[in-house]
Amino acid sequence: MAARWVLDLRTGPTEPPVTPCCPAPTVTAAREVLGPGPVGWAAQVAREAELRVVELVPELAGSTSIDTVRRPAEACILTILIALHADTPGEAVATPQVALDGNRDSVHRGVALDRVLRAMWISHVHHYERLLEFLEETLPLHELAGEVRRVTELSFAYVEAFTARFSAEYTAEREAWLGSLAATRRQVIEDIIAGVPISVRDPELVLGLDLSRHHRAAVLWTEDEAGTDSAHTLHRLAARLADAADTGQPLVVRPGGTSLWLWMSWAAPPEQGLAERLRGAVDAPHGIRAALGPLDAGIDGFRRSHLGALEVRRVAAASTRRSSWLADHDELEVIALLTANPEHARWFVHRWLGALATDDDRSAELRETLRLYLAFERSRTAAARVLHVAPNTVGYRVRQAEAILGTDLANDPLRIGLALEIYDYLNPEK
Repeated sequence: MAARWVLDLRTGPTEPPVTPCCPAPTVTAAREVLGPGPVGWAAQVAREAELRVVELVPELAGSTSIDTVRRPAEACILTILIALHADTPGEAVATPQVALDGNRDSVHRGVALDRVLRAMWISHVHHYERLLEFLEETLPLHELAGEVRRVTELSFAYVEAFTARFSAEYTAEREAWLGSLAATRRQVIEDIIAGVPISVRDPELVLGLDLSRHHRAAVLWTEDEAGTDSAHTLHRLAARLADAADTGQPLVVRPGGTSLWLWMSWAAPPEQGLAERLRGAVDAPHGIRAALGPLDAGIDGFRRSHLGALEVRRVAAASTRRSSWLADHDELEVIALLTANPEHARWFVHRWLGALATDDDRSAELRETLRLYLAFERSRTAAARVLHVAPNTVGYRVRQAEAILGTDLANDPLRIGLALEIYDYLNPEK
């Protein structure tokens, strides 16, 4: 049942109005749902929270406190009010990105995570207390207990989820900013990947990760020069992937250049279909791609998943066919295996395709028809459905392809099919 009382929130008659500091689209969207009164109340309470925070956590005082304290507080208050009005369960309330954007400034100013989290808690408690004050002043006694319970349950479910995501993004940003820790972690990871003795006494402490868990590694990279902010963009995407994957604090390492390494880990194996879940939950910025390694466990699994992600990146970067910004090992494992030696892969393609491995539109049409025909176990109907042509057209093209190959498909459909798959993904040079 919607909390109609939320729409009655107002600032006091003696309180000077405070202009909302959230981005205009956020404020406009909130006003459409709540009206101007509750939005003004949220701005006032966020300002009060800012004053309390900078008094108790002086590290956050100064000209940037509006970015690091007030704006995140205002965004969180508006989110909670909208959720109360819509009767949204606490676990279903999404953290607004604007509430996390102050992370970068806090990291760069050297404010420790525990101090930032203390500030966040002070702010949360303040607007929670202000909500309770309003309820006590306006609701009849027989409604009060139920509404207080709703506010309490939603508020603290939200702050728990917010804290987890905030911490993950703070950590990712801090690692990007503090090169010394990143360098140490990089060395430990290189030791593990190379299979040599690890150079530090307690690698799990350095990595901040229980290596006995189940791991899925990912490699993120920019396809072109994304500007001076590319590192920040990669770290932000890594944090969002980990959040969508419902993993614990991710391990993020910047190896240099325009790429980033990520490990997501779970105490128990996650459900299947992770890649599709990530594609549905996360929108990658333009020009950013990711390759997901296989699920594996332990320190050896940590290594194998990363090596698998690197192989998937190699295939995805060279592929002429792309269906998503996120390439998955489970989908590309066979192609990665077949093309581990690119030169041998090219030899294989030209040995089995011959003149059909020609870079022109007609050859491409015949190759794709033949590839689908074999993939669908020689079903002209199934291939025609994908190609949007008649089954007879598929049969005609297959006969033409056989003539160019100079062989009957029945002679060796497996090798011809594999050669077509390799060409379709990698389009090797003649």
